[in-house]
Amino acid sequence: MCLVVERKIQMKDTKYPSILYHYASMEKAISILKYKNFRLSDITKSNDVNEMSICFPRLFDEMINSYDAYDGFSYEFTYKEKDGREGFGILVKELRERIEKEFEDGTISTFVICLSEEGDLLSQWRGYADDGRGMCLGFNVHELLEFTDASTITGYALEKVQYLSKEALDRWIKNVANELLQLVNIILGAIKDGKIVYSSEVEFDKDIFDTLYYNICLLYTSDAADDSLRV
Repeated sequence: MCLVVERKIQMKDTKYPSILYHYASMEKAISILKYKNFRLSDITKSNDVNEMSICFPRLFDEMINSYDAYDGFSYEFTYKEKDGREGFGILVKELRERIEKEFEDGTISTFVICLSEEGDLLSQWRGYADDGRGMCLGFNVHELLEFTDASTITGYALEKVQYLSKEALDRWIKNVANELLQLVNIILGAIKDGKIVYSSEVEFDKDIFDTLYYNICLLYTSDAADDSLRV
């Protein structure tokens, strides 16, 4: 069993221009035009060190803070034969180690291409088009949306980058931590009511770990240049 939180950051209605632009070196631009495709890049290997990492490891610290703020769960909690906060601390530590390892080895990642609403922007020419010696390619937004709408199984999406202030990001991380703790509370309550029965403590430990791990893996954040979009 694995409970999943449906989580979305509130965003304004997205209205794209008719064309989105991709800045590239001359070599890459010619390759895109020649083969009529472009490659998505691993976001964890981008030139922005904050990609995919803004909420880590802060999320794990906030999970402990939330546990303390609510004085634990509403029901008895044991993990790896340790009760209460000690057991929860072990769980969070194991989650953190697993997630960090999988970020490092590339198991967890998102592949993206950055697009811009502006077709002649100095920061983009300098940063992505070989300091102005490259090209800027325009893509029909209607066709991009048709492609992503038909790609629900493969997971392609056209998303406008959301920028959060430090205060908004802090609130978001705190809310996510609280939601993760609520998942544990829901499972503990279901056990108490006899709606979920585990054959052993080992099975319970695995299910709690897998539930939190899966929900954490669904998270991603970014802090890229604010004139880019991602598909």
